[in-house]
Amino acid sequence: MYKYFLTIVIFISALLQVKAQNVTNGNIIPNGGFETWIQGTTLRPAGWIIGNSLSPEQVKGDLPSGSKGLYALKIWANGGGISLTDEVPVESKKKYIFSFWHKGSKSLHAIKVYFSWYHNGSYKKREQKLSVRTTETWKKEEAIIEVPEDANKVGIELTPATDYSGVGISFDDVSLIATENTSGETSSPEAPKNMKINVFQGEMEISWDKPANSKDMKWEVVFDGKKEGIVSGNSYMKTKLKPNSKHNIKVRSVKDGKVSAYIEKEATTEKMEESELSPNRIPYLRTINPDGSCKGRFLKLYYNELANPNAEIRYKLNGMPVTPLNDTLEFPAFKGDYNNFQLEIYINEGEGREWEILYNGLSVQNN
Repeated sequence: MYKYFLTIVIFISALLQVKAQNVTNGNIIPNGGFETWIQGTTLRPAGWIIGNSLSPEQVKGDLPSGSKGLYALKIWANGGGISLTDEVPVESKKKYIFSFWHKGSKSLHAIKVYFSWYHNGSYKKREQKLSVRTTETWKKEEAIIEVPEDANKVGIELTPATDYSGVGISFDDVSLIATENTSGETSSPEAPKNMKINVFQGEMEISWDKPANSKDMKWEVVFDGKKEGIVSGNSYMKTKLKPNSKHNIKVRSVKDGKVSAYIEKEATTEKMEESELSPNRIPYLRTINPDGSCKGRFLKLYYNELANPNAEIRYKLNGMPVTPLNDTLEFPAFKGDYNNFQLEIYINEGEGREWEILYNGLSVQNN
């Protein structure tokens, strides 16, 4: 009886610590930093439901940069996810900033985040709010979440894709903080919309619709979990991709040092017409017309039938070596509407796969 009573006291003490956490920084998720742990059949963070198959571990020392805590949570992607024990109160129609840190034992492992909405104890709906990919270093995810009009509580679940090959994923600092803005405007810029992706064998042309108020706005592009950069226009060309390869693309708005939620899409590059080892495969520039002409003095060097996007490629123009810039070959200026050039291309994919391609009398239209 004494041991049973002691267990209850420890459990209640842990819950009180959980409810007292994060008050100073506005985080309404109890034990979002996984600092309080309780011993049941296994050691696990208080305030969270974690299936035994995930084998939760308390991680000490390996934490995100700037973390003020002592611990993180590590699980194994054996099926299922982690979720809050109790729903947390939220305000109807109010915006919150949701964020968390994650790290995987391998890159590009998918994690989906679900929000379940309730009103006075009655379940309303479940929504997927984020879909992200792990990296092998700590990475922070963030999104703006707006509470539905008919909800006043929310449950949160983070679910990695199932993989029984031994994929470990660490989490830390799960946070949900109300935005504070007395002007009534959102504290973050509006997200872009309607992402479109035109796919080729070695490239993806990514575009999106700008929000209505896009003055001084830029956009951050993330490709397979890696930040490509920030662009001022609403399009981006990703090059040097392998044919028939699947990729994850995310874009978000950036303005005045603040960011929107991501929009996200997956796409697969086109297949080659010939197999990689086929003796009939010959790489060629898809940006040169079948009749051996091209429009404009600036030729984009985008290939079809190129199996290795990192192949060694050298160019000669009228017998002289030239070095392209930003995947673009510039022809010398000339008078008149057209001029002919000789373009030689040497390609070495490795493993004995080499080609010498000659465009003799390439007709270039002036622009």
